[in-house]
Amino acid sequence: MTNTETVQARLDADGRLQVARVYDQLAFSGTGTTTVRNPVSTQGLRNLDGFGGYTLHDDAMETTVDVDGRKRLRTVSDFTRELPVSIDVEYRLDGEKVSAGGVVGKSGTLEVRYTVTNLTTRQDEVTYDDGTGKKATATAETVIPFVGQLTTTLPPSFTSVSSDEANMAGDGRGGTRMSYTMTLFPPIGSATAEFGYTAQVTGGRIPAANVSVLPVSPLTSPSFKGGSASYAGGARSGIALTEGASEIDANLLKLRDGAATLLDGLLQLQAGADQLSAGLNDTAVPGAARLADGVAQVDDGAADLATGARTLDAGADQLATGAATLDAGLASAGSKVPELLGGLTTVSEGLQRWTAASRRCTRRSATSRPRRSRSGTASPTCRTA
Repeated sequence: MTNTETVQARLDADGRLQVARVYDQLAFSGTGTTTVRNPVSTQGLRNLDGFGGYTLHDDAMETTVDVDGRKRLRTVSDFTRELPVSIDVEYRLDGEKVSAGGVVGKSGTLEVRYTVTNLTTRQDEVTYDDGTGKKATATAETVIPFVGQLTTTLPPSFTSVSSDEANMAGDGRGGTRMSYTMTLFPPIGSATAEFGYTAQVTGGRIPAANVSVLPVSPLTSPSFKGGSASYAGGARSGIALTEGASEIDANLLKLRDGAATLLDGLLQLQAGADQLSAGLNDTAVPGAARLADGVAQVDDGAADLATGARTLDAGADQLATGAATLDAGLASAGSKVPELLGGLTTVSEGLQRWTAASRRCTRRSATSRPRRSRSGTASPTCRTA
């Protein structure tokens, strides 16, 4: 036995739900009799294969079937739950946002944007390899994987049609057929798809659009199997990356400790810099000013010293000249020394005789009277031998 269900919903041009139905199909193959209890909406339940009814019990349909080969049961009922996807439509005419009714009969540049959202998002507990050989559990956002397609045919009054997302082709009647493909689940796609078109319209109207959304198994679907395998490989690489990140984390802790040490050194350096700044401002700068004054005084003294040096040089020249003259005089005097010595000897001898005669004269004058000169003045007379 297989069971398939299809939900058909009709929305107005602004995306508001008008009616939704669920079509249910049971297909049997084999031989025998069985009783089936099928959970399905029982509101407005009708048999599509005949006029017979079904037993309803606790929001489920119950029936007994006799099968000899193949048998099929089909029903339709009102869909009373929330739709698994939502469709929002936005219209802009000449850049101004309008309702669908604001487009009808108008002309201008029409922009239509569709937003389709997967509403099956929920929070689930998932288990995964944490990269260290252990399993970890976390809460993750999951969705039922849906793929979908929106198709619409624009009438011939829609010209200059353009779209960045749609596949477009002519419909053979002057219109433009457009098709959009949606992958409404991450990580291959996104839970929300947005797309649309722009056209020049005359006597505007809203063309119908059909949206088909189907669940898919990404691990077995040929269209997504390769992508799923790639993500699986990425997960394995992520494990290896996590192991490397753990090692990096350990090294970062070491780096943090080193950074703390460096910061402490920088704080000490700052304190030393403050002391140096204080020394420069309080001692070095005033000392530099005094040194500048001293240098100026030294410069003045150097100028005086240069002047004195020039004077000393001139005096030295004069001294050298005098020394040369003195040397010449000494040399000349040296040649006169014997003669001088002889004269000095003669003088010495004369002085000795003079001294002796003076002594005799003195003794004599003590006993004799002095003679008077013509002037009447007494004058001693003493002759020497």
